[in-house]
Amino acid sequence: MVGQHPAQGRWLRVTAAGGEEREFGVEPTTLAAKGWAARPGGEGAATLLSMARNTDTARKYARVLDKWFLFCETGYLGRSYDPLVFTLAKWWLFAGFMLDPEVNRDKDLNVVRSALNRFFEDNGRGRPALGLTVRTVINKFKVHMEDLKRAQGEEVALNRQPCPEAAFTELLLLGKEVGGQKLRKVSSQLLQLIGWFRSDSLTGFQLGDVYFSDDRWLNILVRKVKMQPERRVHPAHIRIPPGRSTTTFRHVRDRVFDVFRRADELVPGWYCYVADVVAAKKETASAAASLMTSDLRELVGMRVIVPAGVVMSSHSWREMAAVSSSRAGWCLFKMMRRGLWKRVETMIANYIDPFGYFPFVPVLAELYDDLEPGAAYVSGAHVRSDGIADTARL
Repeated sequence: MVGQHPAQGRWLRVTAAGGEEREFGVEPTTLAAKGWAARPGGEGAATLLSMARNTDTARKYARVLDKWFLFCETGYLGRSYDPLVFTLAKWWLFAGFMLDPEVNRDKDLNVVRSALNRFFEDNGRGRPALGLTVRTVINKFKVHMEDLKRAQGEEVALNRQPCPEAAFTELLLLGKEVGGQKLRKVSSQLLQLIGWFRSDSLTGFQLGDVYFSDDRWLNILVRKVKMQPERRVHPAHIRIPPGRSTTTFRHVRDRVFDVFRRADELVPGWYCYVADVVAAKKETASAAASLMTSDLRELVGMRVIVPAGVVMSSHSWREMAAVSSSRAGWCLFKMMRRGLWKRVETMIANYIDPFGYFPFVPVLAELYDDLEPGAAYVSGAHVRSDGIADTARL
């Protein structure tokens, strides 16, 4: 017997072991399709899927898919294209369609490829937008978009670089002098650089998430980490020890802690600054990055000069932390944990190798010297079962 499934697909009759005939619906092929909730495990699957999908990324992909659907609906000779069919010819045509400034102004097709691959995969079509030709289209599209901007007199292809030492030392000076909202900004920048955070991670802080324990260690509970939605329920717990100061020498990490303690006294809850500002924004990741980049340039822009063709943004702190710690010879696995990466290779490939020109900087080596081989990373009382800070020593 073959009949129509009430929710999706068709009924199939098969003979089970022992000769008993049973009816089964066809396999589910569309992710979160109509009728999912009615299937066994449907409600639980929907919960798991919502945990696995970043909200900001979903919104970004939805905008891309709107353009894909428009392209497919436009079609050719009055006939639409099937949005679930991918060919290399269609990819070239879609790239040409995206050159229209009325449709798109972004030069990067990588997010477009990722959005389409998720769409196809969600609909049981695999991930077809891969391979040499797909990459070639992405590269040529970027070159052409940059040429168009140059023709209009715009600067393009600016390269971000790790923050220089001067940016950090300027913040330390400001942290001793300013107050009010400016102190919240300075302290948030210092928190980002000492914790190696993406700007978006700062949007997840709640009151009580950043504090000093009785042993004078800085404790940070991180609830927003890229590609780690479980942190919303089980935040990563980063513990950073005080520096080895003496009566005649003030360790640079203790000087950073001094700014935090001053902020605790003058502007309590200062670490919620980014969360407070971007709370009403739909895309918290981009809003947080824009805010922290703008603040960074406002606070240190007059004192820090970068070469022509180079930009300094909020993500430059994360790059500075990784590459300066590498130059100091600190432990790669401790660095990986501080930055909340899942793989050492990711950190090396994206945050260290591209910046081979970055010099050894003594003050930055001192700032992160708790990551040196053999140095205490966390106290035994704070070892967690979730993989963050899972050893007291390496």
